[in-house]
Amino acid sequence: MPKDLSSNNQSTNKEEKIVWEEDGIIRTGCVAAYGEERIKEFTGQFLKLLEAANGKGRALVDATASGGKATTSLTGRKIYIEFGKQAIAEKIAIFGINTLQRVVASFIMKTINIGAGIKELKFFEKKEEAIKWLKED
Repeated sequence: MPKDLSSNNQSTNKEEKIVWEEDGIIRTGCVAAYGEERIKEFTGQFLKLLEAANGKGRALVDATASGGKATTSLTGRKIYIEFGKQAIAEKIAIFGINTLQRVVASFIMKTINIGAGIKELKFFEKKEEAIKWLKED
């Protein structure tokens, strides 16, 4: 059941869209370098789709559009930590991130105890590898 929860008053850049596609995968970009209000809006939209998937959510996060920026403020990181505590998903795949972004994301995942609501989270270099993993049972 495709759903597009992108904000009507935001840019249509691919990093700002959150779409639940026909294949059952929720696709989005990475908004790590945005301000706190945009991060709150993004995580709220993402949570709505994960909740609609009833714990079976699988998400693909495309970080290539972030341009290698991993400059989320302390407040922004706290918002992501709160998101991680609330999110319930089967699998989340992140691709296209650089080493610094991976370190920051790994730190956040350890902080929120990834095993609580997100069963599996993996980083990939290529989109195709990430999609293949998401489709596996």
